Amino acid sequence: MKDFAVVQGDMDNAIAIMKEVAQWCADTGKKMWHPNELSRERLLQGITAENFCVGKVGNDNAAAMILQWHDPLFWPQVAKDKSGFIHKLCVRRSYGGQGLSQKMVAYAIEACRKKRIRYLRLDTGRDRYPLHALYESLGFVQVGKKAIGERNYVLYEMKIE
Repeated sequence: MKDFAVVQGDMDNAIAIMKEVAQWCADTGKKMWHPNELSRERLLQGITAENFCVGKVGNDNAAAMILQWHDPLFWPQVAKDKSGFIHKLCVRRSYGGQGLSQKMVAYAIEACRKKRIRYLRLDTGRDRYPLHALYESLGFVQVGKKAIGERNYVLYEMKIE
């Protein structure tokens, strides 16, 4: 594989990857994000462009995520800057199976370490069993469940040593 690097603040390319993955999920019958959730206006609620991360393989935009330091929707009990939170982690299909999700999580872990933050957290759909397996294989532990509107989620966290 070509060199892998993560670029922060590349909101437009991150959103383009998220939309591409959401469309692939819709086309293949997998529930994922609603297209209206992927607008700049919706995604920028409570965060800035700096929270958007793009994983690059060589010069290609291959993966994306949002890495934020406060999440009052899913984790209201966690004070600001006491945890990292991953949202909308996704990999373009042409890069599937190459370990890019793991590389994006590794980047998030390092970002937490630099800020002396000891937890990394995320959520995923309650019925997204392949994602549960992926996150658990990376060291995340299921710590709860949450319903928001009609959607049901599983909450995961990882303690960073």
